Amino acid sequence: MRNDWSKDVYKRLAGCVSSPPSNPPRLCPLAHRASLLALFRGYHYSLEDEPLQFYYVSVDMDTGISTEALAGAGAIRRSTPINMLSLHDALSAAALCPPYHGLSQIEHKPTATVALQQASRAEVLRRIAELERELRASYTIANAGVPINRLPEELLIKIFSHTQDVEDYLVRYPCYPGIKEVPWLNILQVCRHWFTVASNAPTLWRTLCVESSVTMLRTGLLRSKSAGLTLVTSQDSPHDRRSVLPKVFDLVMPHTSRLQSVHFLDINDGQAGLFISFMENDFPMLNELHANFIGTSGLPHSGLDLSLNIVQNRFPRLRQVHLHGVQCLDGPSGILPQLQELQVEFRDPTPKIATTHLLTALGQMKDAKKVVLCNLRVTDTFPIISGLPPVLRPRVVLERANEIWLDCPHGDVVRHVLESIAIPLTAQAALYFPCDSVAYRDIRRVLPNDRSGLPVISSATDVTIDAYCEEIGVKGSLTNSPSDDSSPSPEGVVGCFELRQKTGSGAGFTVEEAVRAVSHCLDVFHGAPIVRLRVRTTGQIASRMDWKGVLETYPRLQCLQLEIFGPSDSVMEREEVLLDPSLLFPVLNPGDTEDDEEQGSLGKDDIGLLAPHLGSIRISGTNAGTEETFQRVAECLENRKKKLRQPEWRLEKLEWTWVKHWDGAYFLEMKAACETALAPLVAEVIYSETMADP
Repeated sequence: MRNDWSKDVYKRLAGCVSSPPSNPPRLCPLAHRASLLALFRGYHYSLEDEPLQFYYVSVDMDTGISTEALAGAGAIRRSTPINMLSLHDALSAAALCPPYHGLSQIEHKPTATVALQQASRAEVLRRIAELERELRASYTIANAGVPINRLPEELLIKIFSHTQDVEDYLVRYPCYPGIKEVPWLNILQVCRHWFTVASNAPTLWRTLCVESSVTMLRTGLLRSKSAGLTLVTSQDSPHDRRSVLPKVFDLVMPHTSRLQSVHFLDINDGQAGLFISFMENDFPMLNELHANFIGTSGLPHSGLDLSLNIVQNRFPRLRQVHLHGVQCLDGPSGILPQLQELQVEFRDPTPKIATTHLLTALGQMKDAKKVVLCNLRVTDTFPIISGLPPVLRPRVVLERANEIWLDCPHGDVVRHVLESIAIPLTAQAALYFPCDSVAYRDIRRVLPNDRSGLPVISSATDVTIDAYCEEIGVKGSLTNSPSDDSSPSPEGVVGCFELRQKTGSGAGFTVEEAVRAVSHCLDVFHGAPIVRLRVRTTGQIASRMDWKGVLETYPRLQCLQLEIFGPSDSVMEREEVLLDPSLLFPVLNPGDTEDDEEQGSLGKDDIGLLAPHLGSIRISGTNAGTEETFQRVAECLENRKKKLRQPEWRLEKLEWTWVKHWDGAYFLEMKAACETALAPLVAEVIYSETMADP
């Protein structure tokens, strides 16, 4: 049966072979199977318009016998092609016998019997190795003529440098990049030419990343030669005793003169001393210093009072310092005047720095572009109510600053800072402080009496107020966006100033206190040409706010946005009373002025009209409203049009976003009622619903 099946397969495939034998020979099963495999492979390659040939395969799919077994246990397994047309009979058992197995016999080579002798076999193997070396050399010469290998080495190095994306890791994960590999190293495995070019280019080995092994660090230090270095360490298990960080310090110690940027991302308590000792060396080329200290459990360390002594003669080119869990401000160090970026996060709960040292340090950073001090800890506060600041000095102008961020647990320290420095109009400044006393329930108390050092307060065009029982904040921004743009993009912000205070656990604001805090926030930017106001608060606070006072504070207002959130999770809770969307309009309604013929056009005489330039209103988080609601709004807008004496006047945009209660029919009904009532008075009406649960 098997022999008949083999004949049938042969007959089907033989038609693809030129001049196939007329009668297939009767072969032993093993030889017959090898013949069929050879014929099948020849058929396959004939479809590709290539010479009719076959290659030995690894395993016989029928019997599972490997090619080595078919060719003989002592043969060398190779992928040498057999041109079947050159054979007298492709299926001849004699042609497939060892030692040639179908290959043409080489006349000047020893016969199979002689090749089995040990001495002759060694000569054959030596010759094979020699030919393989010659073949590899020939391939190298041939590849040298390939167009891509004729590119100048300088251009190849430039291309390779663009594949080094370590900086992408640092931007994506600034605290813990988690660098698992350096993808550009795959280039070294493409070919010998690329390997040689990349290995001998010092500029490609300037960034050295270390995680769990120092092998690549050793290689990089050698191949980088005298080039400047960027060192990044990120440990998989920083608490493991086998941590590589001590080895890193030992290997890099002779190369500190070449370091341009260092990132020590995981330093535990046991390695802190090694780090401090390492930083006592001279770093003449160092431009960036990043150090992140963690505790024994992966949390911020405790019980260590870490201070870096960074002096100018050992760090002459240092410009950026990012320290987490360690600080460098305690006492004069001489390095601060040359810094362009300073970011320090205090993590030890014990006091770290004296207020006088802090003010002195800030006064030295005239050329700094970015100053960030998180969780600032001071030894003394010098309360404002007790007298003047501890040291009277001229206010220092941070002329080049574009970002200032201060998080301090004492409102007195915030005021001392604002009295000591002047923040330019184009900077983005944010100051965070808690309500540590009754006096600082008024957010205005941190502002100095002389506000000339805060020009953005009198120049802001946009104000955002956050009022919750847990947090109060106000942010004023100067933007270059058109005044009729209700949602300016962040790119349009020229400068901003933000004050934010949070309460401790169990000491939140009451609703009445939060309402008063809103009025305090509004007063911070009183007198500024505010055209856009955004209020984010809860329903209880919004319903008790003095909206008339809000509009009187900012008479040039053009866009008003009110966002109602729940008191805890920023979603309206079930027990929260949903506000009527017409909450603001009774204040905006000037009353029926049909008989008031003495009123002129828009100008000083329109005292009874609040926010006469208001053109865009957006309200979210309220209930769906009723037909009576929309009639009241239409009445308000109609009276404003009469007051303005502009028959063609219409509100530019009115947007409502109400809390969804899963009644689609009611939503469509109210949407139709809204559009019907307001379409003649509003150019663009948007009536939508949120996906939040009611």
